[in-house]
Amino acid sequence: MGKSFWIILAVIVLSSVGLIFFVSSDDSNAPKTTYEALQITDTDHVQGNADASVVMVEYSDFQCPACSALYPLTKQVTESFGDQIAFVYRHFPLVSIHPNSMAASRASEAAANQDKFWEMHDMLFERQNQWASSSDTSSIFEAYASELGLDLDIYKVDVVSEETSKIITSSLSIGTSIGINATPTYFINGEQILVPQSVEEFRSAIQVALDSASNQ
Repeated sequence: MGKSFWIILAVIVLSSVGLIFFVSSDDSNAPKTTYEALQITDTDHVQGNADASVVMVEYSDFQCPACSALYPLTKQVTESFGDQIAFVYRHFPLVSIHPNSMAASRASEAAANQDKFWEMHDMLFERQNQWASSSDTSSIFEAYASELGLDLDIYKVDVVSEETSKIITSSLSIGTSIGINATPTYFINGEQILVPQSVEEFRSAIQVALDSASNQ
């Protein structure tokens, strides 16, 4: 075969690759970018102002000791900024090392259906040592639900529902797609930040984002 044949073949192959790339790049099922994945959704749990210019997202695991240790700091900082920011909690239960984390996520979603997500969220972290190693989390979480004034019959249906599974699975899937592999992981306006070691460090990271947003 002559040299011209190989040149023509190369052009055809490169053109085909380019076409494949073009088609793939327009695929509506293509993975979302980190920025897109961190936009507030209808199933997200949000404290503060959902329309704020600064959005902080935490991927967390209710059974994670580090998440529990950071919980008071996160709560203090987010409450101090109030409606200046939106704070979003997303599930990332690491069931391979925290076997009760999925049950805790389910309990929080069942509570959310009765508008008590944040109350259950706080209770799960504040009492983590009560249930983390338990072999009967169902009874413990039902007691929490009762304490929060939830309708237990509704709670018991919601905690095992397919819709609850979908919400948690979706959070896990999106988190995995953007590289989450540990908890807690924080993002501010789409940018991952180092896990804050103090209230001052946490406040500073948020204030920088607020200042940046006000200058745009």
